[in-house]
Amino acid sequence: MPKSLDGYESTLDSPAFDVNSDLNTMFLLLYVSRKTFYLQLGMIANGSRKAKRIHAKTLFAMPIQLPSLVEQKCIASVFSKIDKIITLHQRKLELLKKLKQGYLQKLFPQDGQKVPQLRFAQFDENLNKCTLGDIFDERKDRSSKGRLLSVTISDGIIPFSSLNRKNNSSKDKTNYKLVLEGDVAYNSMRMWQGASGVATVNGIVSPAYTVLKPKIKIFVDYFGFLFKTRSMIQRFQASSQGLTSDTWNLKYPQLKVLQVYIPVEKEQIKIAQFMIVLNQHIVFEEEQIENLEVLKRAYLQNLFI
Repeated sequence: MPKSLDGYESTLDSPAFDVNSDLNTMFLLLYVSRKTFYLQLGMIANGSRKAKRIHAKTLFAMPIQLPSLVEQKCIASVFSKIDKIITLHQRKLELLKKLKQGYLQKLFPQDGQKVPQLRFAQFDENLNKCTLGDIFDERKDRSSKGRLLSVTISDGIIPFSSLNRKNNSSKDKTNYKLVLEGDVAYNSMRMWQGASGVATVNGIVSPAYTVLKPKIKIFVDYFGFLFKTRSMIQRFQASSQGLTSDTWNLKYPQLKVLQVYIPVEKEQIKIAQFMIVLNQHIVFEEEQIENLEVLKRAYLQNLFI
């Protein structure tokens, strides 16, 4: 135990013990954190499946194979550096997400506002007041053929095959709704949570979804971001029908009457492209973290006997 914790107490379920000078504590922690090790411990643990316990005496009796103390320290140092890099990327990711939320509030008019708080310098035209029904029609085309799509809160519209979950969709898809590239689709029962997105491919979605097709010339990605703003989500919630959140439902007739102030198409493009680049930075950081986690797992598997 570190000296800074001298005098503290732990529970019986969290025994504490000192490590002798021939063993690096970080190396030990990494050693017992490996899946092959803790699964082996699980086989000899006392208790039921949900309340297994490894007592200190059982742990102390388990044999481990140790390299020299110098090598232990080198291995521990490798993982310490990886953890520090992961932490830095996680901090950057959180900052980017906060930045995105800030721009969603400032680059788009909030409820009751006629202009956003921030605008790009080259734009000073008045925003146009209209309803969502002036901008979008409901696409009612049905199709049983095409790629099955899913509408998510965090990633918008994605192929269902990219989700790691069981396909519970109906075998008879004759009533499924057609989605074309450039449409906006949303989950009618989760629009108040932000479950909407812009389609980048053609496909079909569940009848529980609502599909919108632009009826005027717009840059549709702008509206994809607009629908994610806190102000719009609150308005979607207020317009949803149903007694409880489990039954709230926002259909096209309720959505089309909502009034919005929208900029000219050039400003829509500028705002959307800025937000797209910000999203790309977020995705990059998420991928960096995942790659580092994969590297860490590989080292855990290969640097230990």
